[in-house]
Amino acid sequence: MSKLRNLLTTCAFLFLLLAVGCGGRKSTAVTVESQGQQPPGTDDDPLAEGGALADEDGDPEAEEPSGESDEEEEPSDTDSGSLEIIEQQNDLTPDVLGGVGDNGAVPDDEVPFEDPSVPIEEVEPPVDDEEEFFEEEPEEEVPEEPGESAGGEQGAGTGGEAAGTGGEQGEGTGGETASTGGAQSEEPPTFEAPNLPALRALGRNVFFDSISDPDGMACASCHAPEAGWTEPDGVINLGQVASLGAFPGRSGVRKAPTIAYASFSPRFGNVRTTTDCIGSTSVNGAACRGGLMWDGRATGGFIGASVFGGDEALQSAYGEFLGPIADQVLGPFTNPLEHNLPSQDADNGLSGALFVCEHVASASYVNLYGRAWGALPDCANSAELVFKRIAVAVAAWESSAEVNSFSSRRDQAIANDGDDNPGEVPFANFSDAENLGHALFFGLTTALNPTGKNARCSACHNSRGSSSRGNEAGQLYTDYGFHHLGLPPNFEIANFSRTRPDRGLTEHTFPDASGAVGHDGHFKTPTLRNVAKHEPGVTRAYMHNGYFKTLEDVVHFYNTATLKLNPTACPAGTTAAEARARGCWPAAEINNGRQASRGGAFGDLGLTAAEEAALVAYLRTLDDEREIVRPGTDVQ
Repeated sequence: MSKLRNLLTTCAFLFLLLAVGCGGRKSTAVTVESQGQQPPGTDDDPLAEGGALADEDGDPEAEEPSGESDEEEEPSDTDSGSLEIIEQQNDLTPDVLGGVGDNGAVPDDEVPFEDPSVPIEEVEPPVDDEEEFFEEEPEEEVPEEPGESAGGEQGAGTGGEAAGTGGEQGEGTGGETASTGGAQSEEPPTFEAPNLPALRALGRNVFFDSISDPDGMACASCHAPEAGWTEPDGVINLGQVASLGAFPGRSGVRKAPTIAYASFSPRFGNVRTTTDCIGSTSVNGAACRGGLMWDGRATGGFIGASVFGGDEALQSAYGEFLGPIADQVLGPFTNPLEHNLPSQDADNGLSGALFVCEHVASASYVNLYGRAWGALPDCANSAELVFKRIAVAVAAWESSAEVNSFSSRRDQAIANDGDDNPGEVPFANFSDAENLGHALFFGLTTALNPTGKNARCSACHNSRGSSSRGNEAGQLYTDYGFHHLGLPPNFEIANFSRTRPDRGLTEHTFPDASGAVGHDGHFKTPTLRNVAKHEPGVTRAYMHNGYFKTLEDVVHFYNTATLKLNPTACPAGTTAAEARARGCWPAAEINNGRQASRGGAFGDLGLTAAEEAALVAYLRTLDDEREIVRPGTDVQ
């Protein structure tokens, strides 16, 4: 009996030892896991999310390794939101970079005029809150699309996508970078260029943006679409004519010309193949042609193909925008009477380059520059190049159908002419006065103009040659040339000088000439498209010096400039309104005998009051009807 008792005691003791030993192992295992280490027996197992083995695609297999705790693992100290933010910036998709469509490109039939992108610095990062990232997992895992994951994390995939949780990147193919617990350096975004819609959208934003010193002046300040792309302020037009500059108290010396249809102007040069317009001071200015500005000084020879940096794709896509229209963009920015941008060492000889570069680099639309040119602006090393590329962008927009829409009543009347002789005057949608004005403008014989009376307007305001009947879809109403009209001086224009008259073309071609030259008094022929466009009740100014304030006065001058020339009754300083009331005209500001009126080109046309009114009625049909919506508040 004692042996049996001893045997039972021994078994009980062994059972107690066994129980205590098993309990100790379990406690030890829990303690190891709580310290963030792997359970024993799993050193050689690559673990994926949730402790499961990962296959090539990052999906966990069904079988779990032995010894795994059932408790949910707590995030480590490195599992904050900071690395998630860095990863999200480095792996932005094309759409986040501003794209609309594949690879950040905008479809060819859709031109954005406001920046549709979200700049990198404005991407809203995930909330830096562990509870936000590590909520309880759903009972059933839902497969995620490549490149996406819940809680602000990036999913697993191929082709450069990031994978992992808690700020770490997982496995994959196609060049992913794996990282655990450490920050990844931010890489610059990548863009695919050329991208013409992005280039034009960049130019549009720059055109309406205030880029001046002091701040407050944009290209659109003096070239407003609602005013036919000229000065919109009626008080300025009625008085000093020349637009106000950014610096208080400063203004230009001439009326702001229209920029609509300016992109069609050829490079500055000679109109006759045997005559160099700047070869001799005796050559008549009418031999010159092209360029932009009233004196043609934006010649088209400044920004060359080097702006493309040897990239043939960029040159092929954007080369057409080089020329006067691109050169013209640079001038106003650096003119102390206009945008007044300072010269700095980093400009590399091109004044204003660093200022414009840094402004665009900090603007909300900067990604448009990257999409257009393949990289963001490098102002530290290439401010001059960036400035020229921005000028090309503005030129591209000014060459677009938004600025040059050919949407006037005249265009519509010709395109939709449904009478017995479609496309020929008279046009069914014109009034009798408008049809008569068209016939007089081009000297056409019609039922309304049976004698073929010619107001000779098309001698200069005509891009299709002497045989034009004015019914061409692309008629620009300018010959790109320079002519001396014999305009009276405007004593009211800003910076006017009685002792130093504005010599026009000579200021560009022979600025240092001490005596009279053949170019004196010649100014660029502007297009007549949008010539009457202005806001209700706003006065417009006409000619380079703004001498005339109404189209009626302009037409009457052309009709009677020589017939009513009377410097005694209308001395210098007489305004157009005063001259009309007195029935006379003052002498020309540049009275050198080369006025076109002296040769009979105009000045005694014999037009009746009704015919003058018909010409004005026709001119009013040339205003484009397409409305321009300015960029929104994204423009800084």
